[in-house]
Amino acid sequence: MSRNLELAFLHADACSFSAAMAISADLTLKRLKAGQTMFERTSHSFGGRIVNMVGDSVLMAFDSVEGASYAAAEITDHANAARNAETELQPFDYRLGLTTGRVIEESGQLYGHCINMAARIGSLVGRGNLGVERKAWPRARLITAGAQVRERILFAKPDEPSVDFFEVVTTTRSDHALGGVERSRNEPVIALLPLFPRSTDQINKMQSDLLDAFVWDCNGYFASFGWRVVKIVDRGDDVDVSDIAADYIVRCRATVLPIGSRLAVELRSKHVRQGAQSFVRDTDETSPGLSYALALTSLVGSAIAHAERERVANTRGVGSHQLVAAGRECIGGFSAAQFSVGMDYLRAAQRIDPEYPLLLSSLARAHAVAWRFGWLDRTLDHLEIAKTLASKAVKLAPNDARSEADLGFVKLWANEPVDSAWHYERSLDVLPYHPELAADAGMVFGYIGKGEKAATVLEKSIANLPFDADYRLWSLGDVYHSKRDYKNSLKWLSRMADQSQAQRLMAANKVRLGLDPTQHVQNVLALQPDFSVQRWVNIQPFTNEEDRVDFAEALLLAGLPA
Repeated sequence: MSRNLELAFLHADACSFSAAMAISADLTLKRLKAGQTMFERTSHSFGGRIVNMVGDSVLMAFDSVEGASYAAAEITDHANAARNAETELQPFDYRLGLTTGRVIEESGQLYGHCINMAARIGSLVGRGNLGVERKAWPRARLITAGAQVRERILFAKPDEPSVDFFEVVTTTRSDHALGGVERSRNEPVIALLPLFPRSTDQINKMQSDLLDAFVWDCNGYFASFGWRVVKIVDRGDDVDVSDIAADYIVRCRATVLPIGSRLAVELRSKHVRQGAQSFVRDTDETSPGLSYALALTSLVGSAIAHAERERVANTRGVGSHQLVAAGRECIGGFSAAQFSVGMDYLRAAQRIDPEYPLLLSSLARAHAVAWRFGWLDRTLDHLEIAKTLASKAVKLAPNDARSEADLGFVKLWANEPVDSAWHYERSLDVLPYHPELAADAGMVFGYIGKGEKAATVLEKSIANLPFDADYRLWSLGDVYHSKRDYKNSLKWLSRMADQSQAQRLMAANKVRLGLDPTQHVQNVLALQPDFSVQRWVNIQPFTNEEDRVDFAEALLLAGLPA
């Protein structure tokens, strides 16, 4: 007889078990059994039980997510305490995965998707860390006070769902062994100071909800950049920010307006030349307040990213993280000279930190750009180099949104726009307003005939992050041209601060509108004396041959050489 149950599951998998067996099987088995005894005691203490122990893994079932969460914390504390004692029978570090869901019990055995998911999530987190499935997170997050939390989405194959979870990071001795590499990146530490209302009436609940949304978004958004976030609450208005050891301090407050609410954010940093920066968003009764929290998160994140790039210019506290940020900014422009500077930054970062996933994917992106514009040695197969680097980056960091997007960027120019769009769809789920992702995604969606979606993504990104929008404006102009809306295409292109690389598209738009494209043609040939319409159109990843023909025809009608 079978029955349905709603349970929480905690899966534990020993780290470095195979390596330990190769050194000493006897000692390894003693360490493993000591760990199994600890699991039995811990699961029982928090209302759980051992479902099975297979090899170096353990599966535990609990009546509640809270019970599984406290058991996970106890397991981590026990491992750290035993390690500090330097005993011979030190326990293994364990990767932990926590899920919840409905299962079927039959003849004493449990069956359910959430069981498999617990093992899957556990395999994706770092050594000694805990991964919590998103739907279990609201009830599990009470154990994470003071811990670093990273929002993770593993991009599965196109026919499989993504794995969506939060990783709670612990500090182990093995982490310190890698400290030299990690410190060389010098990722910024960001302190979040939400000023929550003290009382619990309805108005203050609304304020709390808005602040919670902002803090939640910041945790996910900032972690996607590799930044470290520390949350500090209940310190009040009189907090002395000079006492806080962080690179950036983000103080946020929600207030009630006669109609709607206001979310105000102040950013302070020793790395920001202009001192404090303020960001404000007002909502009314019809406005989606939580979306404004995400938009503000994007604005603050963009300001921090700019400051990180400026650190390279003044050479204060520069690590591979700042070098990669500066390199990406340069290669994302439309200037061959800036591209060369960007490559210098990336190569400097490579000398410091050659296995940094975002560096590898950034180099992949650079080689794809070089292939398209001819800005590096043309005897090299830049597209093949880009594929190799992007694939390695995603293997090293399978749940990093920007590395995944860079793989999509490479696939676009490898003439795989449908696969490219799949990568960007998932990246935008994590970073919906990220300017670089929005620009690339809009371009990709335009190439596969999703012009409306492309325009929506780009216009939202430009509205929320209006500065440094040239790349997005150019991409939006491309989207409207593909929709045969030449007037709107010209409108967006004309807003670019540097229109040099938009000249081809502006010439094509003007000739379709019956306007004189002569000046734009001259500008194109000044930039690229060997320009050829046939070569240029052939390297564009159109999925619709009619669009390719239309674009070529417009360039030829404008007077550019065949």
